[in-house]
Amino acid sequence: MKIRKASSKDLAEVHKLVLEMYAEERATLDPHLKEPAQVSKYYLNLVSEKLSDDDAAAFIAEEAGQPAGFALAYLTEEELHTYSRKAYIRNIYVREAYRKQGVGSHLLSRVLAWAGEKRAEVVEADAYATNAEGLAFWETAGFKPLFTLITKNLIK
Repeated sequence: MKIRKASSKDLAEVHKLVLEMYAEERATLDPHLKEPAQVSKYYLNLVSEKLSDDDAAAFIAEEAGQPAGFALAYLTEEELHTYSRKAYIRNIYVREAYRKQGVGSHLLSRVLAWAGEKRAEVVEADAYATNAEGLAFWETAGFKPLFTLITKNLIK
C-alpha cells in the first residue's frame, strides 16, 4: 500500500473518489443528499481549491497502482477554544474492495503526521451517527465525541 500526497495533477482522480464516496453516503446514510451529478461542480471546485492550498492536503492510497481511497484535510484557525490551530479531516474514504485491510488507518496516519507538521493542536472529523463502521474506525483511532448534531426532518 502506497500513500502519497495528491497534487493538482490528481484533481480528476480525487474528484472521482469524492463522488463515489458521496454516492455511497447518499445510498446508505442520507437519502436527502442530492444526486452526485448535481454536486459534481461543487466538489470539483472544493477539491481544486484544497489541492492548491498550503493549509490543506489530500492523500491518495494506491494498491498495485490503483486508487484504493483518499483523505482530505485542512487547517482552520480557532477563535473560541484554548487551542488556536486545528486540522479538520473533511473525508477519509476507502473503496469497498480495499476495506478491512488497513487502508483507512494508513490514510489517517498520514493525515495526522501532516497535521503535526503543520502544528495543529487538535484534529477533528465527523461521521454520520448511523455509520457504525465509520464511528468504530474513529473511536479505534482515539477520537472521542465532542458534540452531537441533531436534526428534525420536516420534508415528507
